[in-house]
Amino acid sequence: MSSQGSPGAYHCSSKRGAFPRDERPTLKLKRLSRESLDRAGGSARTSMAADAAAEDTVGSGRRARAIAEPTFAPVSGNGLHVDAEASGTEVASSEFGMAVGLPSVPPSSPRILLVEDDLDQATLLGRWLRSHGYQVTVADSRWRGLEQVKDPSYDLVICDLELPDGCGLDIARESKKHSPRRPCAIATAKGDMDKAVEALRSGVDEFLVKPLTKGPLLERVDGLLEERAEPSQSILAIGAHPDDVEIGVGGILERHRREGHRITVLTVTGGAHGGASHQRADEARAAARRLRAKLQMGSLPDTAVSDGKETIGLIERAIAACKATIVYTHSLHDMHQDHRAVHRATLVAARSVANVFCYQSPSTTTEFRPTHFVDVAATLPAKLELIACHESQRERAYLQPDLIRSTARYWGRFAGYVDAEPLEVIRARG
Repeated sequence: MSSQGSPGAYHCSSKRGAFPRDERPTLKLKRLSRESLDRAGGSARTSMAADAAAEDTVGSGRRARAIAEPTFAPVSGNGLHVDAEASGTEVASSEFGMAVGLPSVPPSSPRILLVEDDLDQATLLGRWLRSHGYQVTVADSRWRGLEQVKDPSYDLVICDLELPDGCGLDIARESKKHSPRRPCAIATAKGDMDKAVEALRSGVDEFLVKPLTKGPLLERVDGLLEERAEPSQSILAIGAHPDDVEIGVGGILERHRREGHRITVLTVTGGAHGGASHQRADEARAAARRLRAKLQMGSLPDTAVSDGKETIGLIERAIAACKATIVYTHSLHDMHQDHRAVHRATLVAARSVANVFCYQSPSTTTEFRPTHFVDVAATLPAKLELIACHESQRERAYLQPDLIRSTARYWGRFAGYVDAEPLEVIRARG
């Protein structure tokens, strides 16, 4: 979905059409009529004559200096405005969104959901956060915040306590229900101790009292994200060749990433039999970056991997280095000799790991008997992106997106008719 604003823009909008007289925003806004939008082909673009100088305080009555006459641009009918050119910047907006120029942020940067109905405060907070390297999505009401927190890809939620259509604590509770480890901060202009206690009981990690100042706010945001980054699980996914783990457990690994778990991918060969080793290594690195995983590449001979001490030692060292608590590997029920060898070597190397699972590959046989099915409906698009990183393999029939989707849908019949990835369970001790 393309943006109606300029590349690198940060979008926000206020739900309220009117402000108290002494609290009206100083931004000069020019609304285009429906007829004007139609004549322009429905693509009115935001013009920015000057950038705003960010203030250092939010919520004290001070306002950001105005952008000179930005125009409104229409957003999509479902209320979610996505700027593909702005590296993932989004807004859960009202009927119209307003664009304010900000630096672009890498798509791998942490994502923050900001629930704030005040246009000026949302704009200024967004500037601070994006200038600090964070992706920002703004929701301007309680109900939009409740919808957005269902998305597990957000790393942090910052929510105003008093919203036009309800209480921000409802959003904090909903956030913890969907992502228990995701931190949530509540901001309020009232230093009310009873509200602070209620917020903490609702699972809120931080109670912020306005006026907010830039330095302390960013310091606390950094701290909350660092606390979340301390992983409760360390994941090791083992594949004989580049793209094996993405095919087998790409959706599951994306779920681990969204939960803040540390992920390591071990590929025991360079995959030379399936293409140039240097190209396949580059593709594996691209997929690992997309997954925010550490990649370890072995140099065992493709199509001639043994299940002996060399392979066992390679896997043992990877387990020790990442202190793996969960291991994913190939199934024994597989026609490819490398896959079977990696399976056998893993069982020896991972003998002390509490959780060991085997995934399906395109060469598994009808003897593959999964008993555990993981819902990947929300992460299947990310799995397809991981697989697409392996450009040299794109013509292979088993990597076509429709087949990947169909396979997930088939296994979903054992998991409540969702999209699922199947696993054989070797050990599952929690």
